[in-house]
Amino acid sequence: MKTTSRLSRWLWGSVVGIGLVSVSVALFYFLKPNSSVVPPSEEANFGSETEPEDLALQKTSAEPMVAIEMDSTPTLTFPIRSVEEACGIHEFPLYWDYWDDLDKSDTEDPLIRAFASEECREALRARVGPTNPYLWGYSFVNVRQFAFVVIESPLTFDRIFSDPSGDFARVQHALSQSECLLENGTAMNLELKESCNADALLNYALLNRYCFQGEESNRVYYGTDPIPEESERLWIQDLEELWVTTKCKEFDSELKLTADKHSDLTKSLSTLAKPDSLGLAILKIKRRLFPERPLHEILPLWYLISTLIELAARLGDDAASLTSGSAFDEQGVYLGRFQELESNPSWQELRFKREPSQNRLLQSFNFLTTVESMDIEFDWEWLVRHLCEPPYPYEELDPQTAGSYSEWEEESTEPQSCRTVTNELYTEGDLSDSLQEVIEQFENTALELDLFD
Repeated sequence: MKTTSRLSRWLWGSVVGIGLVSVSVALFYFLKPNSSVVPPSEEANFGSETEPEDLALQKTSAEPMVAIEMDSTPTLTFPIRSVEEACGIHEFPLYWDYWDDLDKSDTEDPLIRAFASEECREALRARVGPTNPYLWGYSFVNVRQFAFVVIESPLTFDRIFSDPSGDFARVQHALSQSECLLENGTAMNLELKESCNADALLNYALLNRYCFQGEESNRVYYGTDPIPEESERLWIQDLEELWVTTKCKEFDSELKLTADKHSDLTKSLSTLAKPDSLGLAILKIKRRLFPERPLHEILPLWYLISTLIELAARLGDDAASLTSGSAFDEQGVYLGRFQELESNPSWQELRFKREPSQNRLLQSFNFLTTVESMDIEFDWEWLVRHLCEPPYPYEELDPQTAGSYSEWEEESTEPQSCRTVTNELYTEGDLSDSLQEVIEQFENTALELDLFD
């Protein structure tokens, strides 16, 4: 890894952090110390801080800890075999100081030094392998269905990297079968899930995204007054991306989906566009610029990837049916078996992080009583943390009523606990039997997680 490349990425990240107001402004305010709130699953005891909800929920707290004595700072504690411990994060310089130093000729790149350790690489594999790519880094509201919904074959990097050559062979077989192509761009046939290898379509699509298109995590950036905890997070982010990049080098470049290498596949995919697809509109414009070339020869890789993902959703792969994202325009969540979930107004409200209130919890509990009829299993632990665990970030307040940040900060008060709000619901009475069953399960899970007070 070259220093200039890392510097360019840092500069690029800074520009994006300034421009993307909806993400970075919120992070500027909330990635700061908070002495009153400590996520219970914090891996490194640098001090109290808040962090994006989905990042916190990916951590665990059951690992044995190791203490590291420092000369000029308090003793640090890390879970044994964690990335922090195995990669020696405490030895890294502050992220911004390192990349601000233009003369690093005599300085060993800490990423290269750490990654040379087998223990560090193994810790990264254990951390990144089970991670859902859509929840990697800072996770946006529109992909929280991946955290909420429990499926039989979860989407992870381990799944994507398990058998790329085998997945590619199964994709070739599927796209050679006319029944698997589903002529209409919105038609579904979930009964073809096995025979058309829907899971391989998704795996192969995301292998191309991360290994041949070079996609990285949804990066977390530091604010104007960064703190050491943010430095740790940024170094770990770089190490995770280095692990993915290195893993991708193990795979044959012939797996890359291009018209030159795999003309038959790209021809098949060129017929599957949704009539109202933004990508298709862009391609029609592009085709006018190259009228002599067949459509399948000018299809960009991102378009082929999105088309594969949506086909996997229409053929019944559950993970593909949870995909949603503006960056690549795939909308599997509107095409697969979870359409009813995505169109439900209560889910659209629940996916946002809000302070507990009677209306908030009652709406959520009523929604959960209907989930069973949708044939959806959900993650109770994630749900309880989402509803009851601070912080409740400013950027997820209703933008039409939130006002300015300073106004919100001045008016905000200590949020009610889930216990208080639930007791209020019982006091109000008139709860159906099915609603009481949901509330009881909710209470039991909150008590187990120590999030009910």
